[in-house]
Amino acid sequence: AYDCNFRCPYCFESELSNKGLSWSGKTMTKEMVDHAYGAIESMEPDVNKCKTIGLYGGEPLLERNIEIVNYIVNKGVAKGHNFHAVTNGYDLNHFIGLLSENKINQLQITLDGPSQYHDKRRYLFDGSGTFQRITENITIALNQGVKISVRINSDQSAIHELEELSQFFEKNNWLTHRNFHASVAPIKELNILQEKNDIAFKNRSSFINSFLKKKSTNHIKGVEVSDLGIISKFKYVLATGKLIPFKSAFCGANTGMFLFDPFGDIYPCWDVVGQEYGKIGRYSPHLKINHESYNNWYGRNISTSEKCHKCKYAFYCGGGC
Repeated sequence: AYDCNFRCPYCFESELSNKGLSWSGKTMTKEMVDHAYGAIESMEPDVNKCKTIGLYGGEPLLERNIEIVNYIVNKGVAKGHNFHAVTNGYDLNHFIGLLSENKINQLQITLDGPSQYHDKRRYLFDGSGTFQRITENITIALNQGVKISVRINSDQSAIHELEELSQFFEKNNWLTHRNFHASVAPIKELNILQEKNDIAFKNRSSFINSFLKKKSTNHIKGVEVSDLGIISKFKYVLATGKLIPFKSAFCGANTGMFLFDPFGDIYPCWDVVGQEYGKIGRYSPHLKINHESYNNWYGRNISTSEKCHKCKYAFYCGGGC
């Protein structure tokens, strides 16, 4: 569903709420789930190439959606799939039965700082704080053996809260779990509200520099920086003596990522779900692809971009978003 129990001020999907609750509250039916799996098998006959399926929203793991999520996961497991989810983590305790190595085995959950800071930015529709419930659920999921990737959305005010948040990770023994990972990302890239752009980072490089400077002078353990793989690529080169792996496209939106929404539509990218221009076809009641739109997305690579095909760094970045 497109529905969410949070009202985060920087959400890039917030404009979809203007369509009303009757629209955002719609969920998939079991019949639509069957159609989606049929479409996957038609578009990708060798399902071993698309073994992992992601649950996305809105908020995919709402308590009220337990029945349909169970149906999606159990049917997928029977077909050889496993799952990950991008979730706010608030209702996660209701899905414990699905948290395992062969079902939902990876979760991305956002914490924007210690409780007093997080609760000002990631709150329920009624304004209530969410930090305590989320962190309790993260501990539950880690104990289930699930991989947890904590995303920390940061601007120039939030980056000063990282030391306290890191200490919270350490106090709760999360850093001892090999399945725990945390990274900080610039909030500007989530289309923060214009009136708050004065505290957003101007670009990714200023964000990375601010984080690395903060980390070098403070007790920040277990938190990495979301830098599109730049640092890890250079570490790889220095450690192995090999070349940086080349790529001709930037992300899954150009190489075969498909999102199925509760209205029967297919999208190539999670940033454009619910928006008419982003549709590439339908999966329910029957699979139908808009080939012009499809080719606009999946035909994009460094050779089709005028700027990219002349750039000496093209195979390094893959052409960007």
